[in-house]
Amino acid sequence: MYNRKLFMSVLMMLLLAIIFVNPAYAMDKNILNEKKTVMPPKEKVDNIIVIGHDIDIKGKVDVSAIVINGNMRISKTAKINGIVIVLNGNVHQEQGSYVKENILALKFTNDALNHLLVGAALLLTSWILRFVLSVIFVLLTVLTGLLLKNRTEQGIPMFKQQTGKVFLVGIITCFVLLAIMLLLIITIIGIPIAIILAIPPLLAFLIGLSIISRYLGEKLFSNSYTAGWIKVFAGSFLLISVFNFPFFGGIALLCVFWFSNGLLVLWFINKLGRKRKK
Repeated sequence: MYNRKLFMSVLMMLLLAIIFVNPAYAMDKNILNEKKTVMPPKEKVDNIIVIGHDIDIKGKVDVSAIVINGNMRISKTAKINGIVIVLNGNVHQEQGSYVKENILALKFTNDALNHLLVGAALLLTSWILRFVLSVIFVLLTVLTGLLLKNRTEQGIPMFKQQTGKVFLVGIITCFVLLAIMLLLIITIIGIPIAIILAIPPLLAFLIGLSIISRYLGEKLFSNSYTAGWIKVFAGSFLLISVFNFPFFGGIALLCVFWFSNGLLVLWFINKLGRKRKK
């Protein structure tokens, strides 16, 4: 319970520091200042944080003491039961003072700070891009399901009854297409043809994703009155969520891609077979 309280308090105080809120007092248990702070010996708080100035702690802090771009002095009368964090500053602890948890002091040079900001920006950009792509894939899957209507239902029996065959055909088809595309790319002149050959597998992926999503949606919604697009939406949301998991998501995406291409190839073969019989 204490560790949870410590974590939440530190997290909230850091968030407040990052967005530079104005100095505030909350129920006399948390202090957030943007000026030099001297904490009297008899004062007691849960959290204290100072931005851009020094702090002299002489009283009792139960959870966390944080300084950003400033120095911290822990006087001999101070008692800190939580963690001490100093970013871009120094810590001076007098003999006789008490600090229960660790003291974390970090200094960033301009280059290190720039790298940290660039890394954070790239990470945030990747999250946003992944979110946007996930939304686009869900919408495209639902739209494909609406356009194909009953055809997605026709693909479900093949998906259920010939799972191994569909998977094997999809792997072989994808590897053959990949080999042909690589040969075309090497010739340079064949790059436009390689791009054209990449379109059918992508379309097959959307169609297969719609069929598998509908199948999963029917498992989630056993009620026959549920609209088909809702089933596709629920199934695609579940699949896209799985795709976003590191490593395992990539494997799941690859398997669905193979399944999708195998479904399209077998459907096309079956259709040609029925036409020949007629």
